[in-house]
Amino acid sequence: MLVEEHDTGKLQAAVDGLLHYADGHIAALEISSLGPPEEARTMNLLNKSRHKRYVEGITSDWIISLPWNFHPAKFPQIDNALRHCEKIGARRLSRADGTNYAVDELLDLGVSGTATAESATGAAVVWLVTASIGGFTGTGSQELPRQVNDALLESKMQTKLKKLGASGYKEQHLFLNIRSQAFSFPVYENLCFGGPLPSEPPQLPDGLTELWLASGIKDGGVVRAIAGQEWRREHPFD
Repeated sequence: MLVEEHDTGKLQAAVDGLLHYADGHIAALEISSLGPPEEARTMNLLNKSRHKRYVEGITSDWIISLPWNFHPAKFPQIDNALRHCEKIGARRLSRADGTNYAVDELLDLGVSGTATAESATGAAVVWLVTASIGGFTGTGSQELPRQVNDALLESKMQTKLKKLGASGYKEQHLFLNIRSQAFSFPVYENLCFGGPLPSEPPQLPDGLTELWLASGIKDGGVVRAIAGQEWRREHPFD
């Protein structure tokens, strides 16, 4: 299979790509993401910075855990809070509760942090991660079809489906990058780390022949929903 970029700006409302199969037939491809835009904003910023932040005036490396919807405008508060923590000898953000406005605001937002060790290089590094999610596991396969159907009813997804329908190609594929808040924890865990998939054939919207769900985590591979046939887990990262 060969993927050809199709939306080059020269065609109005063109799909993102065309899939060329060995037997000569062609399928339309649209690529998008699923999950709150606030999470995308936070993750894009962390990825660009390689999850690092350098703060003047601190001597220890820190690990800071952020909520998925942390706003970039609040990053200076982290700098101020860590400088204050080191000034009063607090090795955890929570131990400075009630002593500083920046610390209190971050704690209210769900931020946590721990100093790990004195910087060996003299340039202290603040490592930024997103808070882990949790919940009951083992029900992801049962809940996946309903949650997928609900997601595809959202206006953004309806726009993607209309583009595919207007492409003129009988075979239509929608590839979605899945963020952690797109589905419930059991479903997201199943997509990320593997597990059983629904036994009933996928019932996709009219015209959509295949739906691809990718969490970006190797263990889970990419889950394919083939309309009227089966749910399948592929492992392209291997």
